Amino acid sequence: MRALPPRLVLSVALAVVTSACDADRAFLASPISPAPIVAPAPAPSPVPSVSILAGQMVRATVSREDPVCDPAHWDANSPCKVYSLVAPTSGLLTVTLTTDIPGSNPDAIDMMVTPLPGGTTLYSPGGAVQRLSLHVQAESRYEIRINSYPYLLPLPGALDFELRTELQP
Repeated sequence: MRALPPRLVLSVALAVVTSACDADRAFLASPISPAPIVAPAPAPSPVPSVSILAGQMVRATVSREDPVCDPAHWDANSPCKVYSLVAPTSGLLTVTLTTDIPGSNPDAIDMMVTPLPGGTTLYSPGGAVQRLSLHVQAESRYEIRINSYPYLLPLPGALDFELRTELQP
């Protein structure tokens, strides 16, 4: 059997590759779509948490000196504060984070609420006032993380915040 000339092989290969491109030149390797990427829920934070009660208001500061909640995953540069709340009754828990963000960068702080030992994490959209609500079960524990991104802030990169929790039966 005689081998094909290298130029013919290259021409056929280029024709196949270019025919697999759409009008925007995106390569279509397969008509089958890949499975969606699902990010794992964050593990409970290794940072010690402060226990708070439903109905409590906390004023605090998150700064570069605070520990990082998840040093190996989503943001290894994000210092945080962690709060733990045990719901005394079942109902609707609303968690509100309020801060004055210098420079009006809404991405400089965010909030997460996670049922423990595992469950669907709610993420806030960012901004000066953030609110998350979820249905809670009596005697269940919930973790509230306040994540700061000091590299988005003017020095010293610290943010004062107010955290409020409210539980409606």
